[in-house]
Amino acid sequence: MSQTKSKKSESTPRVTLVLNCTSPQREDWVKERLPAAKVLSSSNETVESDEIRVVATDQRIELWDDQTPHGRGTFVDFSNIDTRTGTGNLGKNQPLRKAIGERARSIIDATAGFGQDTVLLACMGFEVTAFERNPVVATLLADGLARAKQTEALIEPISRVQLVVADTKKSLAHFTPSPDVIYIDGMFPLKRSKSALSKKPMRLARRLVGEDTDLPELLKVARRHAALRVVVKRPRGVKPLSDGVSARIKTKLVTYDIYPAAPS
Repeated sequence: MSQTKSKKSESTPRVTLVLNCTSPQREDWVKERLPAAKVLSSSNETVESDEIRVVATDQRIELWDDQTPHGRGTFVDFSNIDTRTGTGNLGKNQPLRKAIGERARSIIDATAGFGQDTVLLACMGFEVTAFERNPVVATLLADGLARAKQTEALIEPISRVQLVVADTKKSLAHFTPSPDVIYIDGMFPLKRSKSALSKKPMRLARRLVGEDTDLPELLKVARRHAALRVVVKRPRGVKPLSDGVSARIKTKLVTYDIYPAAPS
């Protein structure tokens, strides 16, 4: 790949919007959340290499880029989330649950993204406030949370999720009461392997969000505002974001680093 193309692929993509909705209210809902996006007249137009396209229909909201086969956009879906207890995804020995701790009741998911861990935590019984600062990612997450209410097993957990479109670092000082736990799952360092690059949701999220270079600063702020602890999810084998880790819970793929709350 030439140097010119490499720089172009790493730049922030322009966001365009296609509204294939029969409901004017739904169109307004999307446009209010993405006021800077250029509205296109047709989803049949070719997606350019520097473009991320948001396609809104009555059923769901999708992301497309130039590598997306037509009609196979990325969307947020929680209908197949594993809600089994015992030895299932919600069991007491689930690593994420162990990292959050027995005493926790309220959690801030500081980097919610497409919300898989947000909803998983809600299914575990926690009250979760999900922060997402990228408006495109937040729009897909809001759409996915709304559709999740159509799945009977998720109605009650989703009622415990509140989505906030804001930068967590700037918002924590105004959040009361303090959450028991703040959970940070930032964008993992890019792996130069075909398998990692081929995961479409992660590829699109990375193009929109880029590298979370401010995670160390977020961790410092989070430790001042968490009542009990901060939990940071990292790829297995990657060093902690900062000194001060009190415990590490490892799985085959990730590590949960636990930091005690620090005096404000």
